Amino acid sequence: MNRNTVSVVAGTRISGHQDGEGNVAKFNQPFGVAVDKDGNIIVADAQNNRIRKITPQAQVSTLAGTGKQGYRDGEGTVAQFYLPCGVAVDGDGNVIVGDTMNNCIRKITPQGHVSTLAGTGERGHQDGEANAAQFYRPQGVAVDGGGNVIVGVTRVTIVSARSHHRAKCPLWRALARRAIETEKGTLLNSSGPEESRWMGVATSL
Repeated sequence: MNRNTVSVVAGTRISGHQDGEGNVAKFNQPFGVAVDKDGNIIVADAQNNRIRKITPQAQVSTLAGTGKQGYRDGEGTVAQFYLPCGVAVDGDGNVIVGDTMNNCIRKITPQGHVSTLAGTGERGHQDGEANAAQFYRPQGVAVDGGGNVIVGVTRVTIVSARSHHRAKCPLWRALARRAIETEKGTLLNSSGPEESRWMGVATSL
């Protein structure tokens, strides 16, 4: 019989913020996680308003965020988030962030620059150009094989392929279908009930 071993990668079980060796590093409500092509674990450290990185050698560092809640694009050392809950990594190594209380989707490049991928910052549900689209507390994020960013929001689920046709999903009636088409910067939509609450998303490549 195969036996799996569960171990702690990083964290002391005491909330706080501290970089360094995994056994002394501190987090405050780590929420979403993702793994990049180099084996680094990316963590949405929600209550610290930071995005953290854990290397395969268990070294913890801050990828972006000052720790102060807010909204600011720019270099990772000055960028601000507000309760980021979801992270994913795309094929180019960019980290996609569901910046929950800022109601937008952010991007961190491999060089550490933070920008807004979609969303006005105003809470709502509006499709269209990425800079005019609105989200309602986006949480889970994923990136599919075509480079689309899939977003799970508090009141409306975003699930789609690049195609304009309905995604094959047995829960279709409970979902709203949206996608950020990163190349064109537009959102697609088929409506669903706003009372649906879906926080996590995944893709099948």
